[in-house]
Amino acid sequence: MTPRGQCRHCLRDPNEAINNRMALVEAARFWNSFEAGLAESKLDAEGIGSVLFDHEMANFYGAGLIPIRLMVLDEDLEAVQAILLKD
Repeated sequence: MTPRGQCRHCLRDPNEAINNRMALVEAARFWNSFEAGLAESKLDAEGIGSVLFDHEMANFYGAGLIPIRLMVLDEDLEAVQAILLKD
């Protein structure tokens, strides 16, 4: 288990992400920032890093027009889907 608020990938050599071009994939789409933030927090609690794409665009253009995408590392996708489906 990693320290709270730090994903296990952050403990690696910082150059590894650059050299290996770690791929992000879309794990889920949300139509409001509350649900997106809740999902991101659940993953953080499990030690899985994630990034929200288009969060500001969705807020700028209004909820429901542009989805907020939850992005994770390709290798974490199955675990992330299981965590998000758990509740």
